[in-house]
Amino acid sequence: MSSALNSNNQNSEIQAGDLSHILSNQLQTVVSHLVSISNSTDIREQNVTEVKALLNSAEYGTSPITDYYNWNDQNGTLLASSNQTILSIARQYHYFLSDAEFFVKAAEARGTTYISNASVSPVTHLLRILVIQPVYDSRHVFKGVVAAALNLKTLGAFISGQISPIIRNNPSIGEGFTLYDANGTVLYSSKFPSTIGLNLFTQGQNLTSMALPSQRAALLAFDQKIIESRVPGMGTVPFRNETRLVAYQPIFVNNSNPSRGQQQYFGMLLLGYNENIPRLQAAQIASIGTFTALTIAGIGAGAVLALVVFLRWNRRLEDTVRLRTAELEKSNQELKMRDIAQRDFINTAAHELRTPVQPLLGMAELLRENMNEKGTKTIEISESELNLIERNAKRLSELTKNILDVTRLEGQTPTLKKEIFDLRKDIQERIDEISANLTVPKISFFASDDPLMVEGDRVRLGEVVSNLVNNAIRFSSKNQLSRLVISAEKKNNDNFALVKVKDSGPGIDSEVMPKLFTKFFTKSESGIGLGLYISKLIVEAHGGKIWAENNTGEPGASFIFTVPLLQSEKKEAVGSLPNQQGMKEPQTSHVV
Repeated sequence: MSSALNSNNQNSEIQAGDLSHILSNQLQTVVSHLVSISNSTDIREQNVTEVKALLNSAEYGTSPITDYYNWNDQNGTLLASSNQTILSIARQYHYFLSDAEFFVKAAEARGTTYISNASVSPVTHLLRILVIQPVYDSRHVFKGVVAAALNLKTLGAFISGQISPIIRNNPSIGEGFTLYDANGTVLYSSKFPSTIGLNLFTQGQNLTSMALPSQRAALLAFDQKIIESRVPGMGTVPFRNETRLVAYQPIFVNNSNPSRGQQQYFGMLLLGYNENIPRLQAAQIASIGTFTALTIAGIGAGAVLALVVFLRWNRRLEDTVRLRTAELEKSNQELKMRDIAQRDFINTAAHELRTPVQPLLGMAELLRENMNEKGTKTIEISESELNLIERNAKRLSELTKNILDVTRLEGQTPTLKKEIFDLRKDIQERIDEISANLTVPKISFFASDDPLMVEGDRVRLGEVVSNLVNNAIRFSSKNQLSRLVISAEKKNNDNFALVKVKDSGPGIDSEVMPKLFTKFFTKSESGIGLGLYISKLIVEAHGGKIWAENNTGEPGASFIFTVPLLQSEKKEAVGSLPNQQGMKEPQTSHVV
């Protein structure tokens, strides 16, 4: 019997410890979200739309235990919430939290996450706990709070779902669990839900009313002692006609401000077992007689097997929690990076759009002043003025086109106007256009002797070639020895065309290389960093790949892309056509 009792005690401690660990991890995730949001630039810049997006993301990650995330200013006014209903009701009834005890204490927390007592929400009328992170400006002046509301009903359901199925599905063994907050208020009780909200220290008689009168004082003393001790342990208490085994584990949350202490005490979790079960099992074993040894061996083997299964289940659960936590942290980082990228893009795009717009507006004002001076409705403009208008209008058109292109090409099914054509001829055509007004660098084009027939969007693929060539020209040196080498050939034995644009510039820095084809990235003083990203989208929409590499043994870099060649059966169908598109075959080597 002693062995059975020890095994039962050990399993109780392991289960209680696991539940405490799981709940602590969930609470830590909530705290991490709040700290991240409170330190965001959107909070400091009062960007309500972006802060609401952060609140929604946080709520999605912790929905098993939280009802909503809120942002209140220093006056207690609700500015944003992940729950639109909460926001609407708060504004309709003009709820202000500045006088609430938890709001005042959060303001005094000096950067520390504050966990409130259990209370009934004036909006949802549900029992909840608030986890609150104060918000400060750059001068450390209090500017409000961000808070998460823990729904105690869903919190209890979440913990119940983590209990071993063997215990959860066998009421004769498990006596349920009770969760107290740091002040002794019952947050959840799976066996006695009517006690939820009662305080052990001020309403103890009501809380223990289900026990025999002679047992109530012992129950109160036991629960009060373990809540105040804040340490794990085991104990037994009399309950009606049985003896209850209780495993208890404190729940701590890491402090967001280490200078104020390493951990905050959230509360105590109690897990009950019926201690008479192992005694009954031991009595039955003793009465078996000749089969005692075999029965004990069988029970022992079963216990070992159950323990192995239980420990494996627990390990998988911990791995799942760690994985989910890592995913949430990664999601937060991606959210921050996207926020930074969008902000940089807006700033850059605004600057680039302003550059051509200002000369156009200036010219329009000048022309209008001339008309007013001459008292006429028409006016002549010089060729230089016309060129200025045309040049800036084209630049403005190109910028808006690039922005719209990204929107279209990022769709799941980008629209491509496909036709069959010889890629060599299209590249030659683009080179001729670019080199018409080019003195240096020189452009050399080496093309395959055989046609490179592709089925794709001629205009889009031409844009890729033009973009890569113009990009190479921009970063090439302007001396007479500088040259660009462009080649187009079949890729080894694969059914792909390989196009390479090789320059003689400074090459690509190793830190820059991974970012080249990402949206909004640019090393140029002009442009908004969409050219290479658009090229990547176009090539991939054709089923190809695009990349860059530094030249080996010589200065400069090469930009390379591949696209699938036309399938043989389709080649036969178009083979009889006289000289595709009616263009002259490009030379194997051509210099402009």
